[in-house]
Amino acid sequence: MKLKITYLIILVSLQSCVDRIELQSIASVQTLVVDASFNDLPGEQTVILSESFDLDEPLGSKVSGAVIWVEDEDGGRIDFEEAEVGTFRAGPEVKAEIGRKYRLHIELEGEKYESDWEEVPSPFPMDSLYARLLDVPSQNGGSEEGLQFFIDAAFQEEDVAYFRYAWKSAFKIMTPFVSPFEWDFEQDSLLLREQPLNICYSSRDGATRVITTTEGLTQNVISELPVHFVAGGSLSLRTEFALTIKQFSINANAFNYYKRLRENNESAGSFFDRQRGAINGNIQSVTNPDIPVLGYFEVASVAEIGEIFDPSRFAVNNILYPGCVPALDLDTVTFDELPEYMRIYRNLRLISNSIDVDLYLIVDKPCADCTNLGELEKPEWWIELEN
Repeated sequence: MKLKITYLIILVSLQSCVDRIELQSIASVQTLVVDASFNDLPGEQTVILSESFDLDEPLGSKVSGAVIWVEDEDGGRIDFEEAEVGTFRAGPEVKAEIGRKYRLHIELEGEKYESDWEEVPSPFPMDSLYARLLDVPSQNGGSEEGLQFFIDAAFQEEDVAYFRYAWKSAFKIMTPFVSPFEWDFEQDSLLLREQPLNICYSSRDGATRVITTTEGLTQNVISELPVHFVAGGSLSLRTEFALTIKQFSINANAFNYYKRLRENNESAGSFFDRQRGAINGNIQSVTNPDIPVLGYFEVASVAEIGEIFDPSRFAVNNILYPGCVPALDLDTVTFDELPEYMRIYRNLRLISNSIDVDLYLIVDKPCADCTNLGELEKPEWWIELEN
């Protein structure tokens, strides 16, 4: 893909009490978009490349085949390898060092790009992560009940700090029934399962649009900052829900970039949703300075805080298990009927024969098998609730 462009620049002055925002409205553009993160967490150094898109078209496609590295202030070079199309990662042990400066380099089809030098700020800890059951405004103009998660933090340092936030979550899935048996279709025989299928875990992660700063505060205190929301009807709130918040310490330039990007993009989601116009970041074309480059090379340090929550404390644990209605899905068969029954209805699970030695309880798969919703292995960072 050769990055050739024809564009029209329109400067738009948006007056507000805080910022003057200059946007480039680009028509018929084919331009590089860079989403790059370099921080002090080992194995999390990532660069994602894509093409820009016409403003009335869907997101552009990923860009492959680039040579990418990060240069440190001493001239050292950290290479990135393409892990999947358009996504480049450094080695699993690579991490940024606090107080050092780094610069991103990209070579793609004869074009060279580089970022400004960026220094890694110091991390700041968070004090608490907690939840409240609230009604919040929804995208359709109404309201939606769910768990709103907040953080508090107090900083001893007098320096101004700037932050953005990301999250990772996991929830436990427990089926209404346990299936200790499985049917061997080759031998037409009943076997004990090596591992029950009634407890699974589902994990997710994502960036938020939440940014904040201590600039202008009389005290360096962040109080009741809403960082994540889970709708009350979500399956993730049926049993146990684990949430970890990542607080990225960034510099003032990165903060102002994300602020302008958020103001330009009114839809909910991450900072890198579809944009209505272009906001210049800290990456330029070395080969052709007139070519605009979208995106940002973020250099940050990261603090984390995590908690596991029992949704029943918030009266949101009455969520129905999907695909299972016990009163309708439960059936009984005799042992002699099992071979034919299981061959005909392969999407069933055997529960027990506790009612009668010759009778077996059978339910539809969703009632006793959670593997279609999650993984049997719990996340490494999962912490069990204390009784």
